[in-house]
Amino acid sequence: MMNKITKRLGATFFVLSTILILTACMKTPSVSTVSGTNKNTTTTTDTTKENAVAKRVQLGNNNPKNNPNYVDIGVGRPIYAAGIVSIPIAVKNTGTNTTQFNQDRFSLVIGSSRYNFFHKSGMADDFQIRLEPGDVWESVLSFSTKGNLNQAKINQAKVELKTSSGKVVNGGFIPNNMDWSTSEPRMVNHDFESIASFYVDQNKFVEQRDDPDKSKTKQSEEEITQVPNPEKFAFRMKPVLTKSGDKSTKLIFLTITNGTGQNMLLKLSDMQLTDTKNLDTTVDDYLQHFSVFVPGGKSVNTLMKLTDSISLSNAPYKVAFNTNGGDHYMFTDKSTSPIGLSFIHAVKEEDLFTLTPDAVQASGNQISANIDETLKGIKVSYNLNKSNGMKYNTSGFELTYSESDDTPKRTVRLSESAGKDFTVKPGMGGYFTIPFDYYKDLKSFKLRELKYKGRFICNID
Repeated sequence: MMNKITKRLGATFFVLSTILILTACMKTPSVSTVSGTNKNTTTTTDTTKENAVAKRVQLGNNNPKNNPNYVDIGVGRPIYAAGIVSIPIAVKNTGTNTTQFNQDRFSLVIGSSRYNFFHKSGMADDFQIRLEPGDVWESVLSFSTKGNLNQAKINQAKVELKTSSGKVVNGGFIPNNMDWSTSEPRMVNHDFESIASFYVDQNKFVEQRDDPDKSKTKQSEEEITQVPNPEKFAFRMKPVLTKSGDKSTKLIFLTITNGTGQNMLLKLSDMQLTDTKNLDTTVDDYLQHFSVFVPGGKSVNTLMKLTDSISLSNAPYKVAFNTNGGDHYMFTDKSTSPIGLSFIHAVKEEDLFTLTPDAVQASGNQISANIDETLKGIKVSYNLNKSNGMKYNTSGFELTYSESDDTPKRTVRLSESAGKDFTVKPGMGGYFTIPFDYYKDLKSFKLRELKYKGRFICNID
């Protein structure tokens, strides 16, 4: 059943102004720039690259006939990977009546093709929004295209919303080179907890749990009990490598599962990734002006883009959030809900949810290995969550070991043959066996690590 959001969104859009104006010169001629209007209103497209004409989207001041059921939509720059298009969206109720909508009332339109909201099978990713007059809602929505799109097609992306009154509204493009200091989209409401604040609370929770005396003056017992159950919140990040042989990427696929019952908001400007060399990377400058809405009891899947590429050679990465609006960032790796980050190769939608064994642990699943004399080899057990499957080839497994504290590490492939490909469906548990002729000797070794194509999976018990 859909999560009814009945709280009034005391939101502001474009610095609490009642007249919301987005003005800019278009850089990309193939991108449509339109007012949030009824569907039969003419769509204007800038076709002159050298002498782009300034277009104006007047969100919130675009209801000349005082239509009581009117809404306006602002649409951001699309992000594409593996058949998914994700687009920042802001909706304002500019009429005098209450309006409601859910995820299936949005459509992605590219040329003559229409695409639906991206639903992941087995995942509660629906939402129901209710807006009173003047309220604003924003998020980043994902749509399924079921195929490959070139950049020219992606640049043509438009979004439509069918309102509860039956009207179809086109989204107006929010351009790149606008004055963000006076025109940033915002959704402000004390009923929504920011994910950055959630992690501040989680770190305090861990501090109190691990060292009660040290943190006694920092947080009362009452505050501790108000922290949302960390076991019900999961935030996974998957850097997406879209071509075979790629080692770096700017694209990230986010899966956020919010089982706390508290609506949350991810401000993309709050997030930062840090590599093993302590080099920081933030979300793309344009996207930093947007947020992702995560309803209580629901999940969200969306793409985002980074300012700089991140590389497999600099992994593992740690995720941090800005906690004070300045230069103070707090890492999540010591919280009770650490953010897992694992690189994936993805060409199709299903690839975004199918991991190799080395990525399983980092994405909130469980995998372990032990020496099994009955099976005469290494037994690898797994328990996958509903959002991730697993794929592997038996020839990809490696063993790193040392016979004693004084001997160097050695790495051997566990199968020299070509091997077979195997796939495990999301939500499944079980095990597979990797035969190993010297499994009895392995029991006496000091170091036993199972790896997949050079990347650590787990220790072997």
